[in-house]
Amino acid sequence: MSDNKLKNKWEALSPNNKIQLITASVLTVTLMIALPVYAWFSFSNNYETVAKIKEPENLDIKAGNFDPIVNFDLRDINIESIKENGREGYVFSVNAGDYKIDYDLQLAHTNNIPLTYEIYHATEVADTVSGAVMYAPLNNPNDKHYYQAGTKVALKEINPDDDSQTNYGRKTAAQSGTFYTKTYDDGDKPQLYAIPTYLQTENPIKHNETSSGPDFFILYLNFDSNAEEKTGFVQWNIADNNKETDMIYLTAEKHRED
Repeated sequence: MSDNKLKNKWEALSPNNKIQLITASVLTVTLMIALPVYAWFSFSNNYETVAKIKEPENLDIKAGNFDPIVNFDLRDINIESIKENGREGYVFSVNAGDYKIDYDLQLAHTNNIPLTYEIYHATEVADTVSGAVMYAPLNNPNDKHYYQAGTKVALKEINPDDDSQTNYGRKTAAQSGTFYTKTYDDGDKPQLYAIPTYLQTENPIKHNETSSGPDFFILYLNFDSNAEEKTGFVQWNIADNNKETDMIYLTAEKHRED
């Protein structure tokens, strides 16, 4: 249609018809703009829903009562008390995430002090239960919780020194291999007992399906009662209080099938 014919038709329209035509044109343009915006919001909402469904599993390792890990305090371990009175327990907890995934625990420790390390499943109990381990956060020592040990968690050493099991009467970690090279650089010459021993759960930890809360554990430290009788122990520094230091690490990781 020619421009003149369009002009003539436009001039022939009444004022009301002209207003309706202009309004319809504006609404059409607005609708054309709004459709892509609506589609974008729809895509965003769908994407957000997918993101929530596929949210990655998380594992949180904390102190007793699922308090911040800073409260898992091993600074004041009394070696003489453990030697004379028996093992001491320290409570920690693991949250297996919304999906309650299976996971592995790994314990690593240096070997300066002749201690043994054990981990037990635990449940919170009343303070009247005999043998229960008391836990209280550092910033509120009056907020006491008590935990009773259940089944023992089977641990396996994954970097033992198979060639020499009795260095000064103490079992030590391998001085070569994957775990050694991940800990020390080429040229390092660490003291024998500074090489950490790694222990890992033999079977994955399965979350207690009857509970929606975290899993509780007790780490027990005990003095190696046979240490003094082992060949060569007289050459070993017995590591009385404030004389030697050990480092202890606890980690949790989603179980992966080999």
